[in-house]
Amino acid sequence: MRIEEEIEEFRSRVEEFLKNEIKHPLLEYALFPTGKLIRPLLVFAGAYPLRSLEVLQASAAVELLHNASLVHDDLPSVDNDSTRRGKPAVHVKFGEGAAIMIGDALLALAFDYASRLDCQAVRLLSRAAGMDGISGGQILDLQGASRVDEIREVHLKKTAMLMETSFLLGLLVAERKGLMEKGALLGRQVGFLFQTVDDILDRETCGNEPNVVKILGMDGAMVLAEDYYSKVLEMADEFPGREIIRWLAKRTIEKAFSRG
Repeated sequence: MRIEEEIEEFRSRVEEFLKNEIKHPLLEYALFPTGKLIRPLLVFAGAYPLRSLEVLQASAAVELLHNASLVHDDLPSVDNDSTRRGKPAVHVKFGEGAAIMIGDALLALAFDYASRLDCQAVRLLSRAAGMDGISGGQILDLQGASRVDEIREVHLKKTAMLMETSFLLGLLVAERKGLMEKGALLGRQVGFLFQTVDDILDRETCGNEPNVVKILGMDGAMVLAEDYYSKVLEMADEFPGREIIRWLAKRTIEKAFSRG
């Protein structure tokens, strides 16, 4: 089976798993339709070729945490976005108070699924959710960033930490603890690549939010993205799921060049 077919098959399995597990209509609204399931794919890359229940549970944990952060990010007091995936944002549909609670419920479910794995999985997810991760990154985002080191810190906490955690959870489920240290570095580089390209694509609509293009210019941002891409390809060689990582990295960098 070609790697693209394996990826689509796994995406379908994760979406089916989530639909079978998540039945509350408010949570269904926040979760579906799913996005591109990048973080579950990183779990799959770490665990490859496993497709066990534990891989699906780890995938659910990171996807639920990611979606919880999106619900909270969209709030008027944070990024003030009115739409998400082509439909009204959760706070627009149900009200701001309900959106806060829906995001909290998704976060609680994320830890529920992590707890079905082991304590290390819970600790990894906690770091990705807290001040070393999404929460701390969003605070830095709200405060603004005007230097390269500051925006790198935003990228690390807001995006790269959860991608690192996703890959580590896959390695953990596959009992590849000997690869965890190198896996953390690779997952983080994937996150930096993803967020740098996201900044390139959002450069005209980011408003006052920190954006690498504002600091380095378009040419500098493209060079940075290419550097991350090269590092990801080089570092992926040691892992059984290398082809998934390469596929994700290639699809990501191509977006930058198509709209750069």
